[in-house]
Amino acid sequence: MSGVGNFTISLSFLSGNGVVPGPFVFPPWFNSSSQNALTLAVPGVAGPNAAPGGGCTVAPSGPNTDFALTGWQISGGILNALVTVAATNLYSMSGRGKLYDAFVAFSAALLPLETNGCLTIGGARVLAARVAQALPLTFAETLQFTYGVRSDLRWVDLAPGMMLRVAYGDYAYVAPPTQSGGPRNAYNGGGSAVLTVRRRPDASLGFDAFVDALAPLQVTNAGQQIAGVLDLESQGASGAYGRLIYPPQVDNVTYIASPPDPLRNVAFVFANTPADLATATTNFLKNGTTGGVGSSVFFTGRAAVTPVITVYVNGQSLQVALGTTLADLLATTFTITPSETYTAVPKPFGLFRWVQPSLANVSFGQPNTYSSTSFAFNQTSDISPTTHLSQWDVPLFAGDVITLTLPVAS
Repeated sequence: MSGVGNFTISLSFLSGNGVVPGPFVFPPWFNSSSQNALTLAVPGVAGPNAAPGGGCTVAPSGPNTDFALTGWQISGGILNALVTVAATNLYSMSGRGKLYDAFVAFSAALLPLETNGCLTIGGARVLAARVAQALPLTFAETLQFTYGVRSDLRWVDLAPGMMLRVAYGDYAYVAPPTQSGGPRNAYNGGGSAVLTVRRRPDASLGFDAFVDALAPLQVTNAGQQIAGVLDLESQGASGAYGRLIYPPQVDNVTYIASPPDPLRNVAFVFANTPADLATATTNFLKNGTTGGVGSSVFFTGRAAVTPVITVYVNGQSLQVALGTTLADLLATTFTITPSETYTAVPKPFGLFRWVQPSLANVSFGQPNTYSSTSFAFNQTSDISPTTHLSQWDVPLFAGDVITLTLPVAS
């Protein structure tokens, strides 16, 4: 048994030839030695038409070769959704890309079940999130399955509760009396803003609760270019699903020879279904427009946009950039490495994640309540020869709790 009742981390896991991109996060109650298909039980997502027996299911289809909502089961008086995950790609290094594609397709197939009453409103997102949390994944895959982070394609999916820290770049023009301003005419660091992604009553994404309350708000002839929250909140600049996309290349600080280009600035793509979001993204990356599927907008002025999540350190909330690791956070407190400090008794720090033990419900008869679950770190911390990461480089998630026990001078 690898996971027992805690999260654990292992350098190796996948089978097959080639390079193993560890470390891996094992969820609670995950058995890494069995390599069997997984069966998960997820409470709290049942709609009025869900019941034990037939109906309200999702079978593998198309790109989804791995995930199935097979039925419903009552446990402890609570109706649980039963989800199975096939073993084929789960335990194969060469199949990990197919596993993610299958997960995306499965998540999209859950949405109609909200309409027909099989899932509660919002239940599709919750169910997909619980499935992602119950999978053994690399550090990069945890961000991919949970937040839609694709570092290779420079994008991240927007989700309610995510904050976006915007650092604007303002263009400074020096009007010289006798000679050109030259390189002094350039973009420089401007102001900053924080936008909070939220779900509007019509299911579209919003970025400011107060401005949302002033609807309808529309910016005349806004086009694709945006400067701030007024443009984002205007009609047409949102959808039920959104994606933040960075360009492969950004103009240098003095270049102004061409009009603002959506493919050389940070942009948002919006659509009302996951399938349309995928199509809109493909179209946008080709020519800077969504081709009539969904919509897109982009910041002018060389703005940088960073997704921000909230974690808790000794009970106090702390906003950190998405992708921040436990090692990053500990480095702000300790001058020695986590491995050196972790040998102390009592342990000087701990990491806890709010989780519903989907695997334990079925396999081990454990209670299916949500709880704050600890990471059980190894006493010795090896470094992956492939990724050069150790267990301390585990990415933090929104809601994670970090405890620090600092020594007190006697």
